[in-house]
Amino acid sequence: MKVFKKICLLLLIYGFSASSYSQSYSGPYIHFDSLTIDLGILRHSASQRKVTFVFTNLGDAPVMIENVESSCGCTKVTYPKRSVKPGKSGKINVEFDGGGISLGKFLSKINVFNNSPFRNIILRIRGEISEE
Repeated sequence: MKVFKKICLLLLIYGFSASSYSQSYSGPYIHFDSLTIDLGILRHSASQRKVTFVFTNLGDAPVMIENVESSCGCTKVTYPKRSVKPGKSGKINVEFDGGGISLGKFLSKINVFNNSPFRNIILRIRGEISEE
């Protein structure tokens, strides 16, 4: 009987935590699935990769990506030019080309300027460029 009570208590706690996660926020509210993507070890001659950062508008007003800036010429970024409605998702696509950077570890930062309370969100792409 004690095991049954513990299981019920755990399910009740899980239910409350899941419902609070899906809570809607007042105004635009951007939430990224991940802020960092690790590309691992890339060969210098084949260091081109495409990655996607997915975000969701958890607020009750449209999210607008106002501008995106990369810290490195090794990344090209495309992002939604239209607002993302509440409950909907959007994508920031990044093309990374490490052919022009030095061997070793790298970190490329992408600043996402938007109209949510988090005016500037920093996304990161990291990895390592190795010899052939």
